Amino acid sequence: MALSFVQGTGNTSGSANSIARAFVSNVSVGNRIVVAITTYYITTNPVTSVTDNLGNTYTLVNSNNSTGYGWYVHIYSAPVTTGGACTVTVNLTDSLQVGLAIAESAGNSTSVDVSNNAGPTYSTTPQVGLSPTVENIIFAVSAGNWSSSPTVTPDSGWTQIYENENWATMVISFIYRIVPSGSATAGWTLSLTQYWSAVAGGFREAAGGGGAKFPTPHLYWSEA
Repeated sequence: MALSFVQGTGNTSGSANSIARAFVSNVSVGNRIVVAITTYYITTNPVTSVTDNLGNTYTLVNSNNSTGYGWYVHIYSAPVTTGGACTVTVNLTDSLQVGLAIAESAGNSTSVDVSNNAGPTYSTTPQVGLSPTVENIIFAVSAGNWSSSPTVTPDSGWTQIYENENWATMVISFIYRIVPSGSATAGWTLSLTQYWSAVAGGFREAAGGGGAKFPTPHLYWSEA
């Protein structure tokens, strides 16, 4: 099976010790779940666990821990070993502003191929680069001290899975793209100069892949 995006959605909360989101459709065994988490108002890593109701096992892909700025940005992932109706839950050490975005992809190998993080930086152009040696599906998330709630626009070629621009809850933009080998930069444009951090992770095609690149349905969610 070739690399493909299957579905994605998200959720935000202005003050919570945990946050959860269910996929619109059942997840399938052999696929992968990718989870983006952003938090604010804390100087130590607040994530205590990432779980789902099916018992799939999540591991950290990469993170940007902006101690001193007060926010954290993470990507976790899990191979789907048990399929079905799936709700992902993130538990935290404190009641925080938190953003959660989840995605399901197909055709992936069982491990991360490449990952990176960038920031904290003050500009209108959050970006994080990766250098996959083979074709990858790359997921990336950006957030930060966006107290003015700017408009967030992904760079050309990147598709937004979930975004929330309301600072009262938690700003987050979660995007993906299927890229060949070589360099790839996940990026966004902000309508206002802000402090930001970004994290990205890439997953290569599983052995024996092939077939159509973009199966249906493609499910997206936005809370601009």
